[in-house]
Amino acid sequence: MKKKCIYLLAVPAMLCSCKETYVSVLKPWNTNNTDTTQTIIVENEVPSMRLVTDKVIPLHIGKENEGNKIEPEYDVRYLQLETTEECLIGHISKIKGDGTSVFILDGKNATVFRFSQKDGSFLCKYGRRGRGPGEVIYPTDFALDSKRKEVCLYDSSGGKLLYYAYDGTLLREEPTFYFFSDIAFLGDHLVINTNDNDNEMAPGIRRSRLILADRDQTPLFTAFSNIAVNVKYRLIDPMPICGDDIYFTHILSDTIWQVKEDGTCEARYVYKFPGRDNLFDDRDFKDISTQMYEEKLKETAHKYECFITKEFVYAATSDLSSMLYCVRTGHSTHDPLPPMASWIGMSNVNFTTHTLNGTSFLKILQPQSLLASDERNVKGWGEEYRTKFLTEKERKLLSTVKKEDNPVLMIFDVKPF
Repeated sequence: MKKKCIYLLAVPAMLCSCKETYVSVLKPWNTNNTDTTQTIIVENEVPSMRLVTDKVIPLHIGKENEGNKIEPEYDVRYLQLETTEECLIGHISKIKGDGTSVFILDGKNATVFRFSQKDGSFLCKYGRRGRGPGEVIYPTDFALDSKRKEVCLYDSSGGKLLYYAYDGTLLREEPTFYFFSDIAFLGDHLVINTNDNDNEMAPGIRRSRLILADRDQTPLFTAFSNIAVNVKYRLIDPMPICGDDIYFTHILSDTIWQVKEDGTCEARYVYKFPGRDNLFDDRDFKDISTQMYEEKLKETAHKYECFITKEFVYAATSDLSSMLYCVRTGHSTHDPLPPMASWIGMSNVNFTTHTLNGTSFLKILQPQSLLASDERNVKGWGEEYRTKFLTEKERKLLSTVKKEDNPVLMIFDVKPF
């Protein structure tokens, strides 16, 4: 009979298990209730995701794409978010939408706000403040569960997931049993990015960067090893979401993967740089050191961020070169200019900073910067610059926005080319 090992993190009853396997029984890693009987079982040999690479689409970055310069057509609208003491935003860290509402994680104030996508009116917020143990939450991530119409806040410091109805009603709290940094819902499953967290309490997921789990956080599949290096560079969003599709990427790879509910990970897109193959290959991963990692990323351009909609993939790199790929036609354009007039003070460096509803690109505009730029342009060009260079929507925005207002969301839809 195969020998069985149980990590003594469990209630004694678990020792009676007759399952012929190695398992770890995990209690919540951070709880004020030391007598809790809540546990999950993690097999010490969690299956690996099946990686499929036969349909990958290359995204050519740099010189090979420089001759293909297209200025895409687009439709644009501005969403002015209501500003009150109750919904004053310090810094926007993440934005998600469900088609009718915009959900915003304020990283500075550790709060998630919900605004109407129609007119920007404030609807509710998620989270709480208190003085006693467990009465304060600091969400570092959140996810929309479109299947159940719930908002899930991840409080990493408190080690818990808080589930809310869309109207702001707290439905339940669940503890976390191991360390992770990003979560998303995929049908009846959780997709978990552990980032650099080394989950030593459970060998089955130790050094696994990506986990597909049941709703109770029991791991079903793992993929992509955490490499034991001091990771200096970070991606803007390691798990881009497009509607119900969840993608995954990390700094050590040029590939963008799509996670499937059946435990499959499909290579959908790969950054292709002139003059080099993959950033790191399988041999590198076996003996990579922090010095090797830093030298490699210092000497060459590497993936910095990607934004995915149903029609487009925007791929940006560390040296600011980028490209926009049209999924429908297979056409691409090198370093697309952002669809905006520099006359109202918006940066021309990044094409986009977020996506919305899986269909639109989005830029965050700061009212103070908009008004300051408008003032400079009036002094330099005179009043006629507004009628000569600005659209009617831009003129309306400048006439209604105030310096102390919440950020304005510039939502734009690029037309296939």
